[in-house]
Amino acid sequence: GFVLKKEVGLLRGVSLIIGICVGFGIYFSPSKTLVATNGSIGLALLVWFTTGIMCTMSALCYCELGGLIKESGLDFAYFNAAYGPTVAFGYQWVAATAARCASNAAKILVFGEYFASLLRSFGICLENHSPAVKIIPVLVFLLLVAIQMRSEVAMSAMKFSILAILAIFGLKHLAQGDSPSMENFSNAFNTEQMQNVSFLGIFSAVYYCTYAYTGWQSLNAVVEEIKDPIKTLTRSIYIAMPLITCGYCFVNVAYFSVLTVEEITSSLAVAATFGEKVFGSCEWFIPSVVCISILGSLNGSYFANARVLFAAARMGHLPKLFSMIHMKYRTLTPAILYQATVTLILVAVGNLEGIMMAYVSWGWMTYGLSACSVLVLRWKHSEADRPYKVPILVPCVVCIFSTACVILPIVLNPNIYLLFGLLYLILGLGLYFIFVVKKRRLPGFHRLNKYFQRILQVCPPCFEAEKMTKNSRN
Repeated sequence: GFVLKKEVGLLRGVSLIIGICVGFGIYFSPSKTLVATNGSIGLALLVWFTTGIMCTMSALCYCELGGLIKESGLDFAYFNAAYGPTVAFGYQWVAATAARCASNAAKILVFGEYFASLLRSFGICLENHSPAVKIIPVLVFLLLVAIQMRSEVAMSAMKFSILAILAIFGLKHLAQGDSPSMENFSNAFNTEQMQNVSFLGIFSAVYYCTYAYTGWQSLNAVVEEIKDPIKTLTRSIYIAMPLITCGYCFVNVAYFSVLTVEEITSSLAVAATFGEKVFGSCEWFIPSVVCISILGSLNGSYFANARVLFAAARMGHLPKLFSMIHMKYRTLTPAILYQATVTLILVAVGNLEGIMMAYVSWGWMTYGLSACSVLVLRWKHSEADRPYKVPILVPCVVCIFSTACVILPIVLNPNIYLLFGLLYLILGLGLYFIFVVKKRRLPGFHRLNKYFQRILQVCPPCFEAEKMTKNSRN
């Protein structure tokens, strides 16, 4: 059998968080956030900053959970310890088989928009809804899965360089007092605009901002591969999250310094619009580096998300095939291929905005349950050693905020994607009862599992291999 290497240190931990977070949200969400806040620049910036603080507080809850439960699997392992296997499976079913794939599908769709902007800078025009806008990023995505890129540090450095370039050029225009910047910031907190902002608008803005921050919890998913997990987890969060929050706020200031409110709200690729005005003949630069940034985020997501399938499968909640490792490359090949398949299906049939809103709703439900599990585990296992202990107020605030983020949008503006997510969760609990609780097996499933094991050249990890050897001897 084989084991996963402990090769994730502080630099790679920070890089993994930044690499996943800084994908496409900051290049897509600002226009949607400004629309949701009725064009109020001050309120939009406040939402960006507040969302960053709330995500950082939630990340600190994950630090305590990661120190207490040193297992791969992220929320699955935490929910299993706090609430039991039924809740853990319900989370796992939606997260591993649909939600995380939906996140990657959204990234691919935005990649298509920026790639179309890149082609337009060279005189090749594609319609917004042209099949090529989906087909081209799908082909690039398949190449990424095939080569399984692992350059998190280089990708993260490049991504922050992009944010720095945007911020510097935007602040330059602000310092020069150009007309868009003076007009935008002199009316940043326009009372007439703010009076027309609804609760639904505010929480919609939080949703769009949240998507830009999503990914900070992924380091916990690879905790079994981290050197000195406690120090690495906490230090990575304390370094990465303030950097990301400040970077996002400065980039938004840059957008508002160069573009008018109308230009921002009407743009599907706001960074590309920014590049057209700032770089002129070099307008191809921003779309090209944003495309690379999104690919880096996809790469980091696949590195972390495959571990969630891995953890559930080795507990018997999903087919054992997903817990197997490639014999030569020691990668979680079955889990990666499954994610790729579901992601491509969602790209083919999905709508970007609907996918994103449903994913963020599911995300805040998860963050709230994780924060609550900090409180539950302190009660259930008060004597357990906690190398890092978050202040009690932090999980309480996260629980309240996440509850509002989940309930209010559903009540004020229900949509088909949220209903589908609920039905999908019910389906998963039904499968859990049949195949996990009752231990029913489909005819021929074991033979099919062996077939894929041979085709993919994968085998169980060492602890399962040892167990299988003992059972065969007995």
